[in-house]
Amino acid sequence: MELIKTNYQLRGIIESRIGGRSENQDSYGYTTTPLGVAVVVCDGMGGLRGGRWASTIAVSTILNYLLSVDEDANPAEVLAYAIKQANYEIIRVGQENPELAGMGTTVTALIINNRCATIA
Repeated sequence: MELIKTNYQLRGIIESRIGGRSENQDSYGYTTTPLGVAVVVCDGMGGLRGGRWASTIAVSTILNYLLSVDEDANPAEVLAYAIKQANYEIIRVGQENPELAGMGTTVTALIINNRCATIA
């Protein structure tokens, strides 16, 4: 378990468990962004090849994009765009690496601040 540490008065914990598969394809991360605290949890799809890569790429791409936005941006629009960017990056990496072709991941993402919580 990992405690989510933020500048906001909230508490959270992230944990990943392998379940019944031989490889844990979960990835997660969090950071404080101009829009608030962002938390992203991804799980590679169905144990397929490249699932671990896809979930790692998604978390990294989403969080990095959220760090670059203006504090006045619309959280829902920004989160939707960040997820689309992660999808494009996963496709690009899969096209450049045939052994990863077709990889995918689920995404659950949250931005929370003193005004609202936005979940995708």
